[in-house]
Amino acid sequence: MKRRRKHRNLMKKRKRRWRYVKDEAGNIKTDEFGEKMRESNAKMVKWSDGSLSLHLGSEIFDVFSMPMQDHNHLYIRQGTGLQGQAMFKNKLTFRPHSTDSFTHRKMTMSLADRSTKSAKTKVLPIAVETE
Repeated sequence: MKRRRKHRNLMKKRKRRWRYVKDEAGNIKTDEFGEKMRESNAKMVKWSDGSLSLHLGSEIFDVFSMPMQDHNHLYIRQGTGLQGQAMFKNKLTFRPHSTDSFTHRKMTMSLADRSTKSAKTKVLPIAVETE
């Protein structure tokens, strides 16, 4: 559990950023529903060999798609019930493209911290049974 938390914190530092789309006059554009349009610094690239990569700021991540064993569903709360929205059949895994990336260095340091051995004192409770 602690490892997942560390990984989540690491990914938060590699943020996806967005901003509102503006026209030539500097006004914020809206879509057909009146919602403000946004654009992101994240770009998904599909290469000629069919592989995918995610460009997030200055970092590049290789994207791997894997089928999921059990189908997972996305539901939204609708009043007092739930409404099914989607069924997931695949999951995406993101890995740093290069060993020179900031994310790779942070992940490596995190693994090194977990594998370092230190002297620890353990306290074992000993109970004496009386008859």
